Amino acid sequence: MFRKIMNFIKYMKYSPQNAPYPKPKVDKVMEKIPSDINVIRRHIEKIGHETGGVIIKPFVIHHNHTEALMVYIDGMADTASVEFHVLRPLMSKKIKESAGEKVDEDISSNLLKEIITAANSFTIDSMNVAMEYLFEGNALVFIEDTSQAIVIDAKGWAIRPVEEPQTDTVIRGPREGFVEDLQTNIALLRRKFKSPKLRFESMFVGRYSRTEINICYISGKADEEMLKEMRRRIARIDIDAVLDSAYIEQYIEDSPLSLFPLVGSTEKPDIVLGKILEGRIAILCDGSPFVLTAPQLFIEQIQSGADYYRRNVFSFTIRALRLLALFITTTLPAVYVAAQSFHHEFIPFELFISMAASREGLPFSSFIEALLMIIIFELIKEAGIRMPKPIGQAVSIVGAVVLGQAAVEANITSPLMVIVVALTAISGFIVPSLDETNTFIRLFLLVTANFLGFYGLAFAVMILVIYMCNLKSFGINYLSPLAPISLSHLTDTYARLPLWVIFKDKKSLFQQHKK
Repeated sequence: MFRKIMNFIKYMKYSPQNAPYPKPKVDKVMEKIPSDINVIRRHIEKIGHETGGVIIKPFVIHHNHTEALMVYIDGMADTASVEFHVLRPLMSKKIKESAGEKVDEDISSNLLKEIITAANSFTIDSMNVAMEYLFEGNALVFIEDTSQAIVIDAKGWAIRPVEEPQTDTVIRGPREGFVEDLQTNIALLRRKFKSPKLRFESMFVGRYSRTEINICYISGKADEEMLKEMRRRIARIDIDAVLDSAYIEQYIEDSPLSLFPLVGSTEKPDIVLGKILEGRIAILCDGSPFVLTAPQLFIEQIQSGADYYRRNVFSFTIRALRLLALFITTTLPAVYVAAQSFHHEFIPFELFISMAASREGLPFSSFIEALLMIIIFELIKEAGIRMPKPIGQAVSIVGAVVLGQAAVEANITSPLMVIVVALTAISGFIVPSLDETNTFIRLFLLVTANFLGFYGLAFAVMILVIYMCNLKSFGINYLSPLAPISLSHLTDTYARLPLWVIFKDKKSLFQQHKK
């Protein structure tokens, strides 16, 4: 029994970034490109037969009537660009020969210099690398009697236009959001921060997907040790494919079993820039509109990018309401059950009489009643999310109203319990980043309140606070700057002071926490 407990504790301390993962396997044998064009064609035709979608266009270079192959993936390369910048020039133009220079000795370089007009093009001499570039959406040109391939950046798949994100809507402020294309997301950040200090470091993750990851930071703001740690954690990711930035998040966070998010995510470029200006690091993932930011602190859950676009008095009020909503959505059902079951003196006499009358004839205890109503609400919420948007909204509204009314009329629950659960649900939507966390905390507090009343509730809250005090995100205390307390860094936390106070000699996040 003791051994099982120790194994469980060891498992709870498990973290992907310090686990003994092997480094991603890299092919050491790099196959050279053969000089025989027919061998290259048979090799590519075999790959095309197995995977499908590979287009092979044989043609003759006009300069010396040399056979060549144009290869690209249908739907991933821009065929119009390939035809205009590569095929037409190669099939119609001639290289200028200088006196005493043999052009054919380095035909690939001369073609790049004088004929091919594509902006981003270069040569490689490895077939394995050539296939990687091919399946990334580039076009390849193979030339007879040349052991090189010309790579043409001709990516041309459909890209979702930049539009307002649905998860981060604002009344005032920028309305553009990230998309699934990595280069578009990088351009959105560069357009707002016109300085060479904005740095992007490219890495590739996934044995098969080879997904491009970009680490974004501001030179001079981000901590060098933090950058090294971030590079190390990403480099140690050993996975077949990365389909979204959420995969990266689960591999790099300090405590993967934590109830609270230790890595932030957002769809808005202004929020990302605001965080990296504080010294944080952003992670952009190709194919995902959600950009990760680290480290993540608890205070960020009640902050919003729109807070900085309104006057500080209103921002303070809104943040106070979010804190109140967070308290209501996690503790209200537990407080109701504790007062109903243990602490009747806590309830005003007239209200207690009304509650007792409404509960007359109910078959369940207040705890079972609250638990059933919370579960029903979660079912309705999930149904509304999974169904098509117009139908999902109708299901959420009609389902909540009809089921609540029917439960009251059938004497399964009291009207006051329906009000408690509805207020709990509405308050949870005010802090959406903690929606999943709030569900677990709500149930945990409800169970403890059912057994020990307000004493159990207070004990459970104390456990949660101690747990949060022990959490760290990339070496930064999760409850900072409240635990440990730092009065000089409270200008932009639970209350937002005017911008000229916040930004006056503001230190980066890591400078604030250096001992």
